Amino acid sequence: MTELGLIKHVAEELERSYSALGKSNWIKSPQWLPDVKQFRHEEQHECLLIYLKGIRWVSLLNASIALLEAGHVHEIGILCRCMDESFEDMLLFVRNLGPDSKPTRAQERVLNEFFQEQFEDSSTPMLSASKRDRVPRDRIRAAIAGLPENVVNPHDHAQLHGTIYDAFSGYVHGAYPHIMELYGGNPPQYHMAGMIGTPRIQECLRRLIDYAYRAVLGAWYTAKRLGDDEVAADIFSLRKDMEHRYPQFAATPDVLLKEMKKKAPK
Repeated sequence: MTELGLIKHVAEELERSYSALGKSNWIKSPQWLPDVKQFRHEEQHECLLIYLKGIRWVSLLNASIALLEAGHVHEIGILCRCMDESFEDMLLFVRNLGPDSKPTRAQERVLNEFFQEQFEDSSTPMLSASKRDRVPRDRIRAAIAGLPENVVNPHDHAQLHGTIYDAFSGYVHGAYPHIMELYGGNPPQYHMAGMIGTPRIQECLRRLIDYAYRAVLGAWYTAKRLGDDEVAADIFSLRKDMEHRYPQFAATPDVLLKEMKKKAPK
C-alpha cells in the first residue's frame, strides 16, 4: 500500500468508526430547527464536543487528500493548523481536569464557546455576531500539559505544541516564508496551480501520514470516552498497524522529545 493509499484507508476506516459512534447512547441525532435553519443537538455536552471535533478532523483529512492529489500542498498547511486545534480541543476533554470530576473553568469556557451560535438573532436581516469568550490557545495547551498521565515535562509539552501551531499559522495568514514555498523549479516560477512534480509533494505526504496517525489517536480517545469498547478495539488495531509500518509512532512522547532536543541548534 502506498503512503497516499494508507492515508485514504485511514480516512475510510475512521468514517466508519465515527458513524458507529454516532449511534452510542451519548450521541443523539440532531434535530432541524426552523429558526436557525440548521440541524442542532438538544443535548450539548463535552462528549458531543469530542465527537464533533473528530468528525471535523476526518473531513479535514479527506480535504487534504483531495488537495494533495491536485498538487495544492501549500494550502494543506492551513488544514493542518485546523487539525491541530481540533486535536487540542479533544485532548482537553479526554477526562475532566478538575477535582471530583468537575470541569475546570477553562473547560467550561471552551464548552460554552463551542456551542454558542454565531449570530445573536439569525431571523433579522441585520445580523449581529455574538460576543465569544474564546480561551487563548496557550491556556488550552497548558491545561493539556498538566494532565497527570502526561509523561512529558509540562513546559516542554506546551512549548512543542505552541511551536507547531505558530509554524502553521504562517500558512493561514500568508507569511512571507510560507508564500515563498510556492517558488521554484527549472526555470524558477511561482506555482499557483499546484506543485505536482516538485519535492513538496513527498514532503506533504510524510506530513499527512503523521496527521492520519493523530486522527486515529483522536478517534480512539473518542471511542473510549463514549464507552464503546468494540469501536475502540477496531481503532486500536488500526493504530497498531500504523505503528508497525512507522515505528517512530510507537515511541513514547518523552523519548521523541529528547531526540528532537538533540537535533535542535545550540
